[in-house]
Amino acid sequence: MLFATLWKARTDITAEQLQQGLPRRMQWHPRGHIQAEYWFIGAQRGDWAGITIADVDDPGQIFEDLGAWADLLEMRTHLCVPVDQGLRMAQQAATAAVTA
Repeated sequence: MLFATLWKARTDITAEQLQQGLPRRMQWHPRGHIQAEYWFIGAQRGDWAGITIADVDDPGQIFEDLGAWADLLEMRTHLCVPVDQGLRMAQQAATAAVTA
């Protein structure tokens, strides 16, 4: 299952605390497979600062992996699908709505 997690720095931490997380990030080895991670250049404090896409067998894995960052980051995690699958799902929903 694919999960996309948007993340940003918590507003109740200092810039110094956030910087101290960088060495930790370099050592982080999540159980789930990280397919992609992007950091948004120019994001301001309070903006979403990045996105992580993870492929996991058990949804609990993503929450366990990302829970390690709850002291530094605010996160929103969503189950996601590739665009081709999403388009098929949207077409099926539109067809079902028309025939209902």
